[in-house]
Amino acid sequence: MSVDSALGQLLEEFLPKQREGPFVTLTYACSLDSRISLGPGIRTTISHEQTKDMTQYLRYHHDAIVIGAGTACADDPGLNCKYPGSKGAEHSPRPFIIDPSGRWQVTEDSKIVRLARQGQGKAPYVITSTKGRDKMESDHARLIEALGGRIIVNDECFGQLNWAEIVKTIGETGAKSIMIEGGGHVINTVLEQGCFDSLVVTIGPVYLGAKGVEVSPAKAVNLSTPKWWTGIQDAVLCAKRTKTNN
Repeated sequence: MSVDSALGQLLEEFLPKQREGPFVTLTYACSLDSRISLGPGIRTTISHEQTKDMTQYLRYHHDAIVIGAGTACADDPGLNCKYPGSKGAEHSPRPFIIDPSGRWQVTEDSKIVRLARQGQGKAPYVITSTKGRDKMESDHARLIEALGGRIIVNDECFGQLNWAEIVKTIGETGAKSIMIEGGGHVINTVLEQGCFDSLVVTIGPVYLGAKGVEVSPAKAVNLSTPKWWTGIQDAVLCAKRTKTNN
C-alpha cells in the first residue's frame, strides 16, 4: 500500500498547513451522479484500491477524523490509519463522532473499540448535545471514557449543524488538522457553510441512481485552484475553498 507518486505530489498543495485554528480537509468518494451510496445506511463501494490508499495517506497527515452518527451506525468504521510507516494509534487520527441525538450505540464489538484496545487506533470523542447525552446509554458512555475517549457536550454545535463551532470544539482538544469524511448531511452542510480549507473528491465510474444519497449543497459553492489526477479507475479532484464563500 502506497499512494501513487503523481497523486502524492498533487496532494502536497492541499495537505494541512500551519495556521491559527485547525486546518480542515473535506474528502469523500462519489459516483458520476454525485451519490455517495446506493441509499441511506447502505455501505457502497465506489473507489478503487488505488484511491483507498490515498485515504490512508490523508489520515496519516491529520490529527482528527470526523464522521456523523449515521455513518458510524451504518458502516461500523475503524477510522484508524493503515498507511505504511504509521505506528498504530500513534499515527492514527483521533475519531470524532458528531452525534447530536445520542444515536450511536457503541459496544465492545464496535470496530473502533476493538482497534483502540489493540493499540491500532485512538479512542473516539463524541460531540453531542445535552439531550443527546441524556439519551445516551450510561454503559456506552462509560465504555468510551474507559478507552480514553470523551463525551463532549456543546449545544452551540447543534440546532442546525454549526461547523464553525464544531471545528472550534475539536481544535480545543489540541487537534490542528481535521479530516471530514461523511456522511451526506455532514458533507452537504460543511460545503454550504464553507467550513473547509481543502477539498479532495474521488469520482468513480459508476451511476448510483436517483435513490442514492446525494451530495448537493443547498447553495452554490465556488472552488479555486482545481487540480485533477486520473488513476486506474477513478479520478480525483483537489481544490481549495474560495475565500468569498461564507
